[in-house]
Amino acid sequence: MSLDFRRVQEQVTKLGINALQREEKLSEMRQRMRSLLAQHAQEVEALRHKVERVASSYDSTLRCALPVEQALDAAVPLPPQSDLGTMIAADGSQINPNRHLEVNYGLVNAGAIIMARGVTTAPQTRIKSELFYEDELYTSSGMITDELLNLRRDVGERTVLAELAQDAQPPVLTFTDGPMELWGAKDAAGEGAEIYRRSLEEYRRALHDLCQMQAITAGYVDKPGADLVVRLLEIASLPPEELQAVRSYHPLRGCHDTDL
Repeated sequence: MSLDFRRVQEQVTKLGINALQREEKLSEMRQRMRSLLAQHAQEVEALRHKVERVASSYDSTLRCALPVEQALDAAVPLPPQSDLGTMIAADGSQINPNRHLEVNYGLVNAGAIIMARGVTTAPQTRIKSELFYEDELYTSSGMITDELLNLRRDVGERTVLAELAQDAQPPVLTFTDGPMELWGAKDAAGEGAEIYRRSLEEYRRALHDLCQMQAITAGYVDKPGADLVVRLLEIASLPPEELQAVRSYHPLRGCHDTDL
């Protein structure tokens, strides 16, 4: 299908004309955001209760920063560094089944790198690959979904970390690419729900093993467009009697946490 270049050109011209005005508006919002942070930085308990109230009564899908103990603008010095220790990072990939190919299969690949501090040896890598084919591609409701295969990838990343941490020089710090929470197939039904339950148990065993080894476990999310703190500040600025309008209340839309 062809593109209406004339129409797009008109819109691009309009975009350029409004660019300065848009940037001025963003600058004003960023200044307001910083003022809100300073204003509510010490209101940790009150903000926590407010967020919990919004999530339970007005917006069950709310995702924002949740204050715990420290002030919102708290600055914490780094702890002293250890001369020894090991960092293990895992990341996975997958090939989803495709029934249009001559051979239908799925593949999950989990790779890890082990970097030891205080030694002269080079970083080591490990790869764990698993092929799915024939009956393994199916559940009672049909072919395995992309979400279930992604789930196997996520669990594979966690289990390989627990395996590698056993022989690592403590203290051990493990990283996965993405959040700690398992997302894939979380809302699956039928046999998919049972697969998710078993995968979650396997994941918890890996976390338990890491805990027994006193390994620090973390997930790394690189999301420069995140606005979790911004959303918290929006809720902080919303009067208690107007919380029912929280879903449509976005006075800082366009701002990001990195602006702070």
